[in-house]
Amino acid sequence: MPPPLGYPPRSVLRTACHAFAGLTIALTGCAKGDAADDGAAHAARKKITIAIQPFLTQAPVLIAYADSFFAQEGLDVEFIKVANSTEAIPSLVNGDLDVLPASANPGLFNAMARGMAVRIVTDRGYLDPNGCTSIAIAVAPGRAAAMQANPRLVKRISIERQFGMLYMIEKLLGSVGLSVDSLDTKIIPPLPEAEALAKGTLDAAFVGEPWIARDVSAGKAEVWLRAEQVLP
Repeated sequence: MPPPLGYPPRSVLRTACHAFAGLTIALTGCAKGDAADDGAAHAARKKITIAIQPFLTQAPVLIAYADSFFAQEGLDVEFIKVANSTEAIPSLVNGDLDVLPASANPGLFNAMARGMAVRIVTDRGYLDPNGCTSIAIAVAPGRAAAMQANPRLVKRISIERQFGMLYMIEKLLGSVGLSVDSLDTKIIPPLPEAEALAKGTLDAAFVGEPWIARDVSAGKAEVWLRAEQVLP
């Protein structure tokens, strides 16, 4: 069974780095049925909906889909593409979405604190200080050494505004004496972000896989600050 259209093939997913950052899988208590028993393969599958985004942190979910783990449990999975995990929380709460792979954020904690049927059930990985980099702040090629010597050279940065990612960004910048509030921040999609770094119209960018590997291999970026350094 292939992954959903527009996502990496199984061979790519299997060679992906396993250093995923502080991420969780949340589900709603309104999910359409419990896990089936060993005879589920012979019964009608229970449909569940899972939010999905085009990032390497979704690899565990996609590998499970590609290897038919869901089918073996009697589940018929429908992937629903979402712009970001924060905006998907209302759908999770009201039952339109059953599973949300996401970073932990205030929206999830608030829903649980109010007694809503939402639970964090497992993590998808962690930041390994000895592993490969999956989340980092990148700069233009050849600029990392200069930025390390003088972080004040960073004036313009592309960031994420989702709470979990923003926490990482604050920790990374704080490690070199900078803060989000001290910089000209922008929210730029991955492709134009890489071009802006290469052209020097952007000093730095918060980048996750697979974009780090793509940008570095294309000579458009260089890793400066690794998330594993500050949040092992």
